[in-house]
Amino acid sequence: MLINDGKLDALVKKAMAAFNTLSPEEQRAHRREQSISWAVEQSLMSRFEHGKPDLTPEEEMDLRQRVADAYDHRRAEQKDIDEP
Repeated sequence: MLINDGKLDALVKKAMAAFNTLSPEEQRAHRREQSISWAVEQSLMSRFEHGKPDLTPEEEMDLRQRVADAYDHRRAEQKDIDEP
């Protein structure tokens, strides 16, 4: 069991306050990068768990670009749906 001495809560509040000071465009860019990073790391972790070799830096860059393209495509589709 983790002991909560308030340090983690303070760090979370500090991070949230910093994020909330960003402009809407900066927040969107931050969310985009976080989403791409999460998806890429999940893919890399899955490869590791299945005993597959690590990707070369070039392959990882290609994966990151494909994930970014998919993210941007889905956001564009969502924007089309959200517009009246």
